Amino acid sequence: MLSQNTGNIFLDCHDPEYICESDRSWSVANINFWTQHWQEADAMLTKINNFLMWLEDDPITNFTQVVNLWKLSLVKPLPKSLALPLAR
Repeated sequence: MLSQNTGNIFLDCHDPEYICESDRSWSVANINFWTQHWQEADAMLTKINNFLMWLEDDPITNFTQVVNLWKLSLVKPLPKSLALPLAR
C-alpha cells in the first residue's frame, strides 16, 4: 500500500480526483468494476485497521514481534547444496 502497488484503484490512487474523472462512463461493467475494487479495498483496510489496533494494544511487544518477523524475511535460505536433508 505504501508503494501504491496493491492492484486496487482505491488504495493505489494518490489523486482522489482520478477516481471521479468524467471519462468514467456509467455502465454495468464499470459499476461492477468499481464495486469489486471498493469491496476489496474495504476488506484490506479492515485488516490494516485490525493490525494497527493489535500493534497499539501492546506496542513494545507487538512491534518487536513485527520487526523480528521482518528480519526473518530478510534471511536468505541456504543453497540446496548446503541445506541439511529433511529427516523422514
